[in-house]
Amino acid sequence: MSSSFGYTPTRRRFLFDIAAVSALLTVPGLGLSAQGRPYRMLLNTTYSGPQSWFFNAEDRGLFKQAGLEIAFTEGEGAYTAARRFTELQQFDIAYGDINSLIETVARTPDKAPRAVFAMFNRSPSAVAVGANSTIKTPKDLEGATLYGHGSDVALQTFPVFCQQNGVDASKVNIVPLPEYGGFLEGIKAMLGKEGKHGFFGYVSTMSAALAEERLVPDEWLRFFTYADYTPDLYGSALMVSQRLIDQEPDKVRALVRAINMGVQAVQQDPTKAVSALLKRNADADLFADELRLRRTLEIEMSHPEGAKLGIGAIDTARFERGISQLVSAKSLPRTPKVSEIFTDQFLPPISERVVALAKPA
Repeated sequence: MSSSFGYTPTRRRFLFDIAAVSALLTVPGLGLSAQGRPYRMLLNTTYSGPQSWFFNAEDRGLFKQAGLEIAFTEGEGAYTAARRFTELQQFDIAYGDINSLIETVARTPDKAPRAVFAMFNRSPSAVAVGANSTIKTPKDLEGATLYGHGSDVALQTFPVFCQQNGVDASKVNIVPLPEYGGFLEGIKAMLGKEGKHGFFGYVSTMSAALAEERLVPDEWLRFFTYADYTPDLYGSALMVSQRLIDQEPDKVRALVRAINMGVQAVQQDPTKAVSALLKRNADADLFADELRLRRTLEIEMSHPEGAKLGIGAIDTARFERGISQLVSAKSLPRTPKVSEIFTDQFLPPISERVVALAKPA
């Protein structure tokens, strides 16, 4: 493959991270951490529709009822959350891709957070190609040029996609894109080129980018979804520091319960739930963000296992397979144990978890 999958923060990026921590936006409340400050939470991206469970938990007073004051920091991509959490050691809570957490734990286990609530029980990632593209199967990606941000989850887990589907990764040309913006511009540029081209991203995010221009996603793109082609991979999860687990377990349990109730609110009425975004981003396009949220519910949170386990839990055997695949495909230095990455000790009972999103097997 013609480009590295590594993601190396620049000095400018590091300084920006420090500044971001210093400029946290606090959520009013009374429940300070043991350090006498709000609990600091790093999000996966800038404020968007598929974070509505957090906003609903806040707006409904669920954090306050749980004795929690939360300070949100907007993120820069789900695959960066675990790494930034580990490097900065300034956050208590993070929300981001669990595969990045696996990679982080494999490299720096002592400082990494641990997942306590698996939000996405299917991978959100995809390779998008034009609706009329000659690329019909994963093998057809050989010889193609694929565009993506260096920190994109789909790009970072593409080695697993290749390994699981018999694709020779060395025959795929990866062209990096700027880390911010450019989804719609990139899609249009891709579709305007001759030859075989594709684009890394989430189905929900790429669909929303087109929807912002009132374009019908399925008329423009076809998706090779990782949910179908790398079915053992999970997606985003809620993570907390080991210090919180050890010293404030009741707060972790209260946090998980509040967010679980936020998920219930979103599942029951996505249209109403996504409106909470406007309090954080007044310029949000609710039409596009509701589409993004609904695609998230329909794709990323719809694994059949959800009918039995509910949103928040994992299937241990499946997760172990995903860990092994990621370690093998990315040549990680060791294979972490499931218990190093995820614990279910803070989950509410199955009777309180969302099960209605699961699709039939």
